[in-house]
Amino acid sequence: MNYTSSFDIFDTCLIRSCGPSSALYDILASEAFSKPVSNDIRHEFIIARINAESHTNLQSIYNNIEFSHEHLLPVDKLIENELTIEDSLLKPSKKVLTLVNQCRIDGHRIIFISDMYLPSSFLCNQLKKWGFWKDGDTLYVSNEIKKTKSSGELFKYIAEKENLCFTRWHHYGDNLKSDVITPRKYGITSTQITTDYSLYQKRWMDTTICPQFQIGPIMAGLSRSIALSEDKNNHTAITLDIIAPLLVSFVCRIINHARLHGINHLYFCARDSKTAYEIANQIIHSHNDISVHYLYISRQALYESSEENVISYFEHVGLASKAEPTAIVDIRTTGKSLKYINELLQKRGFNPIYGYFFEMYCTGSVLPHMPPYHCEINSVYNSLSNTETRSLSSQGVLLEMFFSIHEEPKTIGYTNTQDGLPQPVFSESTDEEDCQTNNINQIVSIRKKLISHYTDSFMKLHLHEYADDCMKQIALPTLASFFIHPEKEYLESLTEFQVRNEYSSKMQPFVEHLSIFDILHRKKGLSWHKGSMAWTLPKWLYKIHYKK
Repeated sequence: MNYTSSFDIFDTCLIRSCGPSSALYDILASEAFSKPVSNDIRHEFIIARINAESHTNLQSIYNNIEFSHEHLLPVDKLIENELTIEDSLLKPSKKVLTLVNQCRIDGHRIIFISDMYLPSSFLCNQLKKWGFWKDGDTLYVSNEIKKTKSSGELFKYIAEKENLCFTRWHHYGDNLKSDVITPRKYGITSTQITTDYSLYQKRWMDTTICPQFQIGPIMAGLSRSIALSEDKNNHTAITLDIIAPLLVSFVCRIINHARLHGINHLYFCARDSKTAYEIANQIIHSHNDISVHYLYISRQALYESSEENVISYFEHVGLASKAEPTAIVDIRTTGKSLKYINELLQKRGFNPIYGYFFEMYCTGSVLPHMPPYHCEINSVYNSLSNTETRSLSSQGVLLEMFFSIHEEPKTIGYTNTQDGLPQPVFSESTDEEDCQTNNINQIVSIRKKLISHYTDSFMKLHLHEYADDCMKQIALPTLASFFIHPEKEYLESLTEFQVRNEYSSKMQPFVEHLSIFDILHRKKGLSWHKGSMAWTLPKWLYKIHYKK
């Protein structure tokens, strides 16, 4: 008799990017009505949908849901919407897919089992979509057989139906009772599949922000689902838990603000805003009310080029305009460049431009007569503690260089083509760069893929509608926490990242492993002392050292 391997589906083979199943209904409620309704009405629908799960299948759930409203969609449309949303949110577990394929190689019979209200046709299509299903596999769903894993009756039914021997059967699943303890009662070998949340994701799960929409749990589920669906590397954690939530929320807030204030064109400044530009392009892909552009610019190009060449380039790309309201976007600034650009534009009769910045840092006295601008960190000070706000200004090099890592050469000026068209001039050397890392193209490629997946799901999960809360309650507090007390699981990629020492001008790791001598004598000149200590010391000793 052949050996059999069976697999649970949800939170084993397939992961919802919204996190807990209850969060699915928050998203469903956003699409359950033909016209906009109040948050209270949406919340009533969610409660009714949850309570209706005493019924075993989707059709029965909606036929018996105790909720009515004049704008509620018909039952068949609600069912269609729920299946469409499920389809858009499900991602595969790379680890489990590898396990299923190995079982096939070993000659095992493959069975999929689910205690679920969704139809087997839908589940089978999802398994096919993500590469789990092959001809000859079988699927058993509790709502169609009227038996469950949790009671053990479904395992007995499958054994009789498939003529299986319990002692030659291995079951895999995430639920301790249904997938581990219950099958073992029948002599079935069982293994629990863990799909744990990361450190920061667990914190978000406990964050209550908006009673009508589970922002924290949904953001946790989003980062977790992408991490589980991709090959793990040392850039995954910091990208999905810190960088992506921060930059995607930032760009969504910019676009929302620009729409509100009639700004039709956004120019993302090279090079630090390249990732933000790619996110914006993805977000506004289905809209035509705002256009986004990539502006080749640097302090050197701005101040060392002739005014004529600068203005000629600005006119060519549309930044210099007498009609359309425009704005530039950058990660960090002193404000001097925005002030200088507006002086040039207004001298030639063009409209002044607005500025969007993640951080405005001071290099001396405050600039007088600053043009209008929006600074992300300044705008959310009231929602953060004093310690958090101080920490956000303490690691500008991370924001400007590592979070915005790129493979592009520096813009050093402007010239004209043979046809007389203005174009940027780029540096041919990277020797003077203030940061370096090995395999930069590979790092940029990995991060670009992860952030693209994150942005796509962020929009599908309706998180862009709550971008303010995502930034104020999740992204910025997480960034501040990382700066105040860095956690080891997020530091590995920073050991590959080198920055120029401001005293010696030599390149050194941003985070490095310290010797006992280094620690006892508090080694001087470290790029990030806390980061290097957290990377070197066991967590318990680090906490004692810093009295966390």
